[in-house]
Amino acid sequence: MNKIQDKLRKIYEDEDSKEELLLEQEGVSEQRDRPDVSAAGEEAAVEKYGNVSFADETNKKYPIDKEHIHAAISYFGMPKNYSKYGDADRKKIAGKIAATAKKLGVDLSDDWKKKHGIA
Repeated sequence: MNKIQDKLRKIYEDEDSKEELLLEQEGVSEQRDRPDVSAAGEEAAVEKYGNVSFADETNKKYPIDKEHIHAAISYFGMPKNYSKYGDADRKKIAGKIAATAKKLGVDLSDDWKKKHGIA
């Protein structure tokens, strides 16, 4: 009986993984709350940066104002940071950073634009 239960458990785990992978490949991620950001962390971000817009509003990451735009470009450009998002969210966040950079007269490198699909 244990072998059957183990096989069934593996089938269910594999199905969940397949569904997650398919959603990711389709760029469906709905910008879920990141597990590395708590409600207290969100409050701290607002307290630290003030009343600013964030490229990732859901998790209060990457403030995009004149004072922080260079940091947003740099930090979001790091694989350890942008890899936490699905394709759709990456494009949305990169788009917000790029639009703000352009508005503030900050040039983005061609590599950064290419990596994030910015024309």
